[in-house]
Amino acid sequence: MQEAVGSNPTSPSFAAGKCREFTRLEQGARPIPSNRGYMKRQALLWTVILFSIVIPVLECLAIGGGDTEVYIDAKYKTGFTVAPNPEYTQAAQRQGEHGQGIYRLTIDPKDGSVAEVKILIHAGRNLDASAVFTFLKWKTKPGTWRQQDVSVDFHMTRFLRQTR
Repeated sequence: MQEAVGSNPTSPSFAAGKCREFTRLEQGARPIPSNRGYMKRQALLWTVILFSIVIPVLECLAIGGGDTEVYIDAKYKTGFTVAPNPEYTQAAQRQGEHGQGIYRLTIDPKDGSVAEVKILIHAGRNLDASAVFTFLKWKTKPGTWRQQDVSVDFHMTRFLRQTR
């Protein structure tokens, strides 16, 4: 003789109103799943966000904006109508890069813009990148000359600023 479904305490039966969940009669309803994994991911995310904000602030306190100097002699800028100085990047400051770089600018005679920059003497990877990027913005009168060597001095006046 067959037993009716649900009459045996160890046989599974469907809970009322829920077609996919089932429980054993003696155990009661299934426990609500924990969201510990979600909470761990949220905590990790907020930790990363916090450190991505705090670390740059601490770096600004360690090395101030007035602690660096970029010098290009005026004789290199004569004849150029647009000649901004390169920036001393934060990456170069963090890595302590400083020194002198010499760059050869190849000028397009048609429009007077800098077409190519060759690094003759390296000042540092980040400083060279800043100088090349800036030299490509330089402009002169068309047909003035084809090449110009430019010397740039990058100096850090203080390596660490005193914090109060």
